Amino acid sequence: MSKKDYLPTSLADRNVWFINFVAKLKTHEKTLGISATLMAIIIADGLAINYTLSLVEAANASLGTMLAFRDNLFNGPVGTIAAPFPVFTTPANPPAAVIPGIFPRTRQTVRSIKANPACTQAIQEDLGIVGEDTTVDFDNVKPKLKAKYSGGKVDGKYMKKGATGALIESKRGDETEFSFLVMVTKTTFTDKRPNLVAGKAENREYRCWLLFNDEKVGQISDVVTVLVGA
Repeated sequence: MSKKDYLPTSLADRNVWFINFVAKLKTHEKTLGISATLMAIIIADGLAINYTLSLVEAANASLGTMLAFRDNLFNGPVGTIAAPFPVFTTPANPPAAVIPGIFPRTRQTVRSIKANPACTQAIQEDLGIVGEDTTVDFDNVKPKLKAKYSGGKVDGKYMKKGATGALIESKRGDETEFSFLVMVTKTTFTDKRPNLVAGKAENREYRCWLLFNDEKVGQISDVVTVLVGA
């Protein structure tokens, strides 16, 4: 039996998890031999997560005001007094910038911590890096993908198998490599792209990765080929 991901699904819950992770890691820092450099990176990542979520929340709160200003400016009654442009105020005290990839980076750190002989089960539970039991094996799970052409578009679907979404890749016509098509949380996707050469039918190949909390898990699906008409 494998373990369910220890990281929560929602970003708000991940923020709470990270705050606990940082606080508890400080108490086990010496036992686990965490370097001062690594600890500083983890602390900076936590501050960046918290501030970024506050930034997005502030932006969402200001969106209504911005849209109302736009609509009035573009289509308001003629002859009214000009209003000043609204100002978006960012949250105070932004932390130092960090490089992208906080959660993948954190997973690497967690894997290293778990591999440390000094890391007991009790420490893992205290850090919040032990998931609940689940029957889904995210190391080996492989999605089943289907796709068909109808009505000028390709409709596809896949089986989630306990994942939270999928990343769909495609290759068509004379293309030699797969490229990103779409990331979905539903079990279906639609490809409405016009053919590479107008008036010429083309083969489109699709494959997908399952995602758990926006990260690839398991094995890539078998390739599905669809003939898209002219």
